[in-house]
Amino acid sequence: MRTQLIAVLALLPVLSTAEQSATNKLATNPPAVTAPLAASGIRGVVERWPASPVARAGKTNSMPLPNVTVSVKSELDKTVIARQKTDQNGRFEFKLPPGKYIIAPMLQPGLRFRAAEQSAEVQDKKFTEVVVRYDTGLR
Repeated sequence: MRTQLIAVLALLPVLSTAEQSATNKLATNPPAVTAPLAASGIRGVVERWPASPVARAGKTNSMPLPNVTVSVKSELDKTVIARQKTDQNGRFEFKLPPGKYIIAPMLQPGLRFRAAEQSAEVQDKKFTEVVVRYDTGLR
């Protein structure tokens, strides 16, 4: 046990010298910095609306809808490009190149309300914000 401890202690100066050498190399030759790619796409929130049959002035009558599947289709040929579930706050985000798309909310098992598809255009280096509303039918 004592010999192992001495052997480990003998290596400590070697390790710290190697670490110092690596640090010095980074200081004199920093890694190349590349500009991050500009992201574009569609982000938004899925809501159920109305949340209450009675609307009150100054009160929101919608609620975020978590774990709902949203898909993005190409506006040209209607093929599904991407699909994901909303987070616990009903939010979603798709990174997409510039172009015209269709946001297609999926019919959810166990939910009686539906949402309509909607168009969205993505511009270069920008995210298009959308709100997808599932109509609860409350009136």
